[in-house]
Amino acid sequence: MKNTINIKGINFELCGTTTRNVVKQRSLYDVYANPSETKRNIWYGWVRWFDQPELHCWEYGVSSYNSNFFTINAIIRPDDMDGKEYLLVITASHNRAYEMV
Repeated sequence: MKNTINIKGINFELCGTTTRNVVKQRSLYDVYANPSETKRNIWYGWVRWFDQPELHCWEYGVSSYNSNFFTINAIIRPDDMDGKEYLLVITASHNRAYEMV
């Protein structure tokens, strides 16, 4: 059974720890000239989620992409997580969280 954490209503697989990473702050439009409606809906759904003040998300962006899929990375420090920071890696099939050390 995988360890999971729930952050503001979304479950993330807890995948261990990582050191501080710099998140590429590219928007959807930096990597796709004309993104599909599906890609736009996914992107703006996550942007709205990141913009919640209690998440303290100061970095997010598209970290990798191809013609079909894209990956979003973000760094957050949610109010209700005892001051812990997490690197989130969001793909089409997984939401992963790494505790930052």
